[in-house]
Amino acid sequence: MASGKEPDVVGLAADVARYVQRRIVDLGWSYDYVARAIGMSKGYTGKRIIGDAAFTLRDFEMLAQMFGIEPEELLARVQLPEAADYPGRLVPRYEVVSRRGEKLVHRVEDAGPSVLEGQVIQGRFGRNVGTPSQNLAEVASSIKDDADETDENYDA
Repeated sequence: MASGKEPDVVGLAADVARYVQRRIVDLGWSYDYVARAIGMSKGYTGKRIIGDAAFTLRDFEMLAQMFGIEPEELLARVQLPEAADYPGRLVPRYEVVSRRGEKLVHRVEDAGPSVLEGQVIQGRFGRNVGTPSQNLAEVASSIKDDADETDENYDA
């Protein structure tokens, strides 16, 4: 602790430490296993897991590899710990394509399968992240239907 009053690690760094600590307990992994997986000493790793020091970006990448996910997926799970065990992707993949000097960004892979059907996932800041089973075509159609009804009311 730097001042004796406040922890050294706060905010997102503390969230990462809590997430890693929770996941390794859930998976039954030891600090020694995690240390070997990220290529650091047990003391170095232990300090970061308990929140006495922050993981570096290199550590974060190695943690993602250890958990078998990409760094952006790990970040999403840190920020949405309720979905830590979700078997699919939380973060869609995008690709940038250049055509005739113009760059286009498009989605190449959606988030994973609808395993949490019907459950609303709340994000870290209380925002509704959505329901995994939500059919976007139905949502778009209902929005259009609502707009049509509203237009009819104004025509009267």
